[in-house]
Amino acid sequence: MMNSSRKISLSMIVKNEEKYLRGCLESVKGIVDELVIVDTGSNDNTLKIAEEFGAKLYNYEWSNDFSEARNYALSKCTCGWILYLDADERLSDHSISELRKIKSSGKLTGCKCTVINPDDFNGKPNYMRYTRLFPNNPSVRFTGAVHEQIDDSLLENKYEIIETGIEIIHTGYNVPYEEIKGKAQRNLIILESEYEKDTSAYNAFQLANTYSILKEYDEANKYYLISVKGEIKNEYKAHAYLNLSDFELKRHNVNGALEFLNTGLQNDSSNPLLNLLASDIYLRMNLKEKALEFCKTAYRENKKIFSGLSKAELAVGIKPEVILSKGIYLSLFVGDKDNLNYFLPELMKENKRLFDVFEKLINNKTISDIDEIEIMGLISVDNIEGFLFLVENYADKLKALELLLAIGDKFKGNSRFLRTLGLIYSENRMYNESVEVFEKSLLVEEKDPAALFYLISVLVQSNQVERIPELLLFAEKEFGDIPEFNQKFKILKEKLSFILNKQES
Repeated sequence: MMNSSRKISLSMIVKNEEKYLRGCLESVKGIVDELVIVDTGSNDNTLKIAEEFGAKLYNYEWSNDFSEARNYALSKCTCGWILYLDADERLSDHSISELRKIKSSGKLTGCKCTVINPDDFNGKPNYMRYTRLFPNNPSVRFTGAVHEQIDDSLLENKYEIIETGIEIIHTGYNVPYEEIKGKAQRNLIILESEYEKDTSAYNAFQLANTYSILKEYDEANKYYLISVKGEIKNEYKAHAYLNLSDFELKRHNVNGALEFLNTGLQNDSSNPLLNLLASDIYLRMNLKEKALEFCKTAYRENKKIFSGLSKAELAVGIKPEVILSKGIYLSLFVGDKDNLNYFLPELMKENKRLFDVFEKLINNKTISDIDEIEIMGLISVDNIEGFLFLVENYADKLKALELLLAIGDKFKGNSRFLRTLGLIYSENRMYNESVEVFEKSLLVEEKDPAALFYLISVLVQSNQVERIPELLLFAEKEFGDIPEFNQKFKILKEKLSFILNKQES
């Protein structure tokens, strides 16, 4: 017989969580009535911290199955409600009043909560809807060895699942890539074993996500394709098609990328990342107005996620300045003043310091030494694309070069940055430096075919044509399978034939 339906048990499984556990337990202090913590083998201060908060502690031998461990924790809970959290999660402050209302109502339901995953490293926080609060019933149990689920069990037991405004902040993935990679490698072993037992579309989707984190893109592609053929939620399908499209674009297969993109948008046209990718694809197709249109849609849909209006099961947001930076340069590229006047004020609201820099570059105002120091701290992967476009079009080419050199250490592996730096060197008639930078840009992981055309142009201008035949061979080997490159490359070779023949004679 369960205790009052107006009390909540916090259910947790932990191992070596001294870094996070205190913050988690502080966030629910005075809200939950019972702390049930199942430890799977800690050898740090995790248990000591749990004892400070008066938790009921249980030991459990880890069996590579999160659901089994979660269900063991559920079996130790005695209150009518169960809230489950991980140690690296915190209940947001403004969720406390809603949680109190729900438990005081006495009506037992499954409650969807928003789990917010901040991402200060890549600018792509995601917002996921999970049932984290539900009735304590011995028949309600988790399923799935990784990414465990409770909804099916709740529905089988005739419980309603309702939407709530409760927010849980998940901090554990807001870390450098190496830490995320370690977690993904741990999960991969369990997921592969789970998939052998159950080849469901959902398990394929989770496998694909894990391979994608590990940058094993061929394997990720394989499982995304399996997942979209099965029964998974539309938001998940849209996410799968987003990645499939992005993989094709990285391979310079624009038509393949467009096909996957369109199918993804059919499943979820509100996905900001899909709309932003559409902007990239249409820009590659030289359809600038359409690229701008999708960029604006991406920003509007992104605002809904950040304002809490989106109730999607999986909603991935983007740092607003990423989209705004792109929107500003596309507006200038297209010559669309109306959209420029839309994006600029939005940037001013989001990041006044960045707005001031962009506004000076757009209007060819003087950039002071103080501005330059400001730029060194402001420019990041979130806004580099728009910044580079503005620098390329800034009238004072010597100052433009100064600005690029000031941030050079940050972006020495970024092909787009190197391309712009090479261009500005050449516009300042510093041809040797330009050649050196363009050559570096052809050695980075994501090579920019446009840099090769610029490099050949600079070699011709600086009368270093003897190096061109070697570059032409490199180009055919490296970019020969890109249709739009081949068209331009053919024209280039025809133009160069006279120069090269003249050199030979």
